[in-house]
Amino acid sequence: MNHLKLKRTVTLTALAGIPFLAMGACSDDPKAPPPSGGLGGSTSGMTGGSGMTGGSGMTGGKATGGASGAAPVTGGAGGAAPVTGGSPGTGGNPATGGMAGVGGAMGGTGGTPPVAVCDPGKNSVGADLPAMAIPNPTGTMTLTKDKVWILSDVTYVADGQTLTIEPCTVVKGTAAPLGSLVVSRGGKLMASGTADEPIIFTSQGTVGSRAAGDWGGVILLGRADNWSSVDQLIEGLPPAAVNQYGRGAGAAMPTESSGELRYVRIEFGGFELSAGKEINGLTMGSVGSGTVVSHVMVSTTLDDCFEWFGGNVNADHLICNATGDDMFDADLGYVGTLDTAFGRNSLTTATTSSDPNGFEMDSDNANNLPPTTNVTAKNVTLCGLGGVGPAASFGMVLRENLTGAFDNIVVTGWDEGVDVRNIFGTAAAPKVTLINSLFNNRLQHIRDAADANDSTAVGNPTPFDEVAWVNVGASLNIVGVSPGYTDAECLEAAGPAATVTNSAKGAFKTDAAWMTGKWVSWAAN
Repeated sequence: MNHLKLKRTVTLTALAGIPFLAMGACSDDPKAPPPSGGLGGSTSGMTGGSGMTGGSGMTGGKATGGASGAAPVTGGAGGAAPVTGGSPGTGGNPATGGMAGVGGAMGGTGGTPPVAVCDPGKNSVGADLPAMAIPNPTGTMTLTKDKVWILSDVTYVADGQTLTIEPCTVVKGTAAPLGSLVVSRGGKLMASGTADEPIIFTSQGTVGSRAAGDWGGVILLGRADNWSSVDQLIEGLPPAAVNQYGRGAGAAMPTESSGELRYVRIEFGGFELSAGKEINGLTMGSVGSGTVVSHVMVSTTLDDCFEWFGGNVNADHLICNATGDDMFDADLGYVGTLDTAFGRNSLTTATTSSDPNGFEMDSDNANNLPPTTNVTAKNVTLCGLGGVGPAASFGMVLRENLTGAFDNIVVTGWDEGVDVRNIFGTAAAPKVTLINSLFNNRLQHIRDAADANDSTAVGNPTPFDEVAWVNVGASLNIVGVSPGYTDAECLEAAGPAATVTNSAKGAFKTDAAWMTGKWVSWAAN
């Protein structure tokens, strides 16, 4: 979502096992009486049952020195530490009693307890967990996985506070009042799940009735730089210090941490606040590089999946599914790396955005203010609608003095592969380098110098020839060649086909299985 333009977006929505401890039988086997003259030892040694101790040995006789006690019986499975055998009997005259027997050996180990399986929002028998409201502001607290947490209204993690969320926890946002989570400057969100114990932000709607725009989204605000303002207001929220990002009155903090997001899914959000102003799935304003954003999926959102406004946070292993507008949007002087990302729209959730894009990346066109947006993007697959949707779609829109380096990008299923706008340098000396990439567009078209977007009216003194740029070093970038799968295979309702994930291209260059686990869901409603 570009802060400089308005958009109109419409989205169409097509027991535990209990270990058995075997109890050994009690055994008071009759024994021969001790020799006369002596007092026999105890004969009450029990056999060690499950978890029981071995019996005591018998003591010797009295007259001539009794024989040693009977041999102990070995303890059964699950026994505890052995107990020493009985006391020796009183010796006869002149002999002493026999040696005490030693107790039974320790029994075997009991069964291994079952491993709990994460079923987000459910208990061990599949029933819904009780719901609890998240306080606003949250203060420093932990959202535990034994409840479903309700995010009602725009809720804040304030400066100096930390909100921790346990793995396998579900947070549901409300539509009225608008549920959104804002981590203000100096606050932290510690949301670290695992592939099969994810943290899920979702709609209150029942499965089958959920839709984009059911609630808001997640917003991280930090004190790194942007080129617009030291106290920049995040889009869509009212003017207040808790909604601002940037260095403020102090020095910029480019390495600041706003927390951790690992194995997190954000779905059915993007509430429209007003015409052309929606909340993104995950919004990052001047977020520092100490923040971790890894394995995060945004699905079925009314606006952009991911948007960076300035800041220095790096991100890896991102999924954008069924977005209402752009997949990955960088602006206002963002400087960072996007490594391993997959984006696709959906045949069941078509967009009518005025300009749906895979990448939309901008800097400052008018004055080229610092910091200049500088994006390093590598190992990315962008799958367009394959002709579904009324608006022209663009795999990559790059403009306004943007700088950066793109490597191993697969662009397929878009009306236009790449469109460069505004000031961008020349094909021989571009502001962004592009290598090892593949463009297989629906119309097999790369925008060229005849494009009206390149005119001087939009700030480009020399029209930029995208065809020449993409074809520089033709052995590196390939145009009009299939990546090894069709658009339809990329857009399958159950998720991209194996031909996509096994392609060894783009997002799957080195790992075909990173989009597996419960943190990933392709559900349309």
